[in-house]
Amino acid sequence: MLDKQGKMQSFYNSDPFYSYYENERRILFGSSNKIFIYSKRNNNFRVVNTLNTTRINQIVAYASDNYVFTLENNGFGTLDINNESVKLYNKASFGAMPDNNLLSVYVDKAGLVWLGLKQAGVLLFNPRNEQLSYIRSDINEGQIINPNYLIFEDERDVLWIQPYYGSFSRFDRLTSTLVPFHSAYNDEINKFISYGVNHIWSDKQGVLWLSTNRGNGIFKCTFLPEYFTHHLIKNTSVYSISNETRALFEDKSNRLWVSTKDGMLHIYDQNKKRIGAIANDGRIAENGKMEFFVYNIFQDKKGDIWLATKRQGIYRLKEKQKNSFTIENFRHNASDPYSP
Repeated sequence: MLDKQGKMQSFYNSDPFYSYYENERRILFGSSNKIFIYSKRNNNFRVVNTLNTTRINQIVAYASDNYVFTLENNGFGTLDINNESVKLYNKASFGAMPDNNLLSVYVDKAGLVWLGLKQAGVLLFNPRNEQLSYIRSDINEGQIINPNYLIFEDERDVLWIQPYYGSFSRFDRLTSTLVPFHSAYNDEINKFISYGVNHIWSDKQGVLWLSTNRGNGIFKCTFLPEYFTHHLIKNTSVYSISNETRALFEDKSNRLWVSTKDGMLHIYDQNKKRIGAIANDGRIAENGKMEFFVYNIFQDKKGDIWLATKRQGIYRLKEKQKNSFTIENFRHNASDPYSP
């Protein structure tokens, strides 16, 4: 291999490698009964014996110097790099393990280790107290024919787990249980998910996109009301022009600009608390109002705010002090061919 200086570094060993893990400090290679550790800082190898002759299928870090690895049909183990200590976990020594055949290992954002099994449940390992528990799920008949294990953490840190023979569920951290997915708004998606989920992805808005073993394309799952909050600009009718939005924009100071049909340009702080509205003199005032309608908002690299209006040209707002702007108007002059 090549080091950071581009020099060739070599290490010979007759043992085959079955897995590896890399981070900023080191690379770990899993063999049949050893883990080879390459230090990127020192450009050298050291070898740790895993006290077991079976192959290492997967290695994952659960802390900066601590790793968990799965053994083929023989449970899993943990490795502390600092003292090169290894501890093994299998069905014979830990009664909570229903099976030694582990499909995969995943470390969630809370630092908990999840181990997939060919069961209707999943194995949870807490490395801080070495507690091992089997999280059960009801057998999903739709998964029997085409079983599929899946684990995924979405943008809101919700952990979704589908055990090999179980139901697609979210993990409730308060009760340490798997809660099966159910939509109160679309019974069709409940039917298709009962056949098993084979892919899942979460976009930046927290929306889940799913595909199932049944086919039928992609499902978009939006969670209400937790994911969205309804705000009225003014506590009047929803159909009032005071609540009819024409433009939305968030500036570099995390302020939200909201233009409405009644000619007001409202400003909210980063906590979405209303500061006021832009007045004709450039101040943000409680009842500030301008004599034009804003349809688009943009902020340039200098921080100036540009407003596109209806038949009134373009306005530039320069912030001269907090919550106060100078206003310039640029509009087309029919008699001047060089005007904007």
